[in-house]
Amino acid sequence: MNRRTFLGALGGCGVTLAGGVAVGKPELVVGAPRGEGEPVSTRRAVADDAVEYLPEEDAVRYPTRVGADGPEAYETEPFERWARRRCASVGSEAVLPALDERFDTELEGIGKGVESEYLGLVISVMATTTRNREGEVVSEPNVAFDRLVARTPRTVRATVTLEGREHTRSVPVFVEETTVSYL
Repeated sequence: MNRRTFLGALGGCGVTLAGGVAVGKPELVVGAPRGEGEPVSTRRAVADDAVEYLPEEDAVRYPTRVGADGPEAYETEPFERWARRRCASVGSEAVLPALDERFDTELEGIGKGVESEYLGLVISVMATTTRNREGEVVSEPNVAFDRLVARTPRTVRATVTLEGREHTRSVPVFVEETTVSYL
């Protein structure tokens, strides 16, 4: 076996191994623990006049720039790509209400977002501690991080519909600890 063949095979094994880790233990790729709680489901019908389904192309036309008088620029992309992204956004909106139901107290210092990771778009739950200029804690989450991980949904099964077209995706949820400091 020559050197190029060996290096090519070695590189292919590395990519296969990384893909296997991403599927089997995605927290190793993302770097944050995955939620361990029961999954939740949500669905949303998109009823935005500026978003239009184009059946002849199986695509979606949506605004990319909105001014004071309404949309100024549009983009068109295949329905499946648009819907996968929209599912992550819709799914993120279901996470905090699910956590509110799973804790006996009103959560403080807990937020959510959508991030692009090796796996695609994922939902992030963030436990944020805020410090002032002197480094003193101004606010912090009122639940322990391990309890937050244990009760955060492992996935959100999100369904979006647009003009009769439907897409469902299970979006993974990860939990991060962050610190914000005032300068």
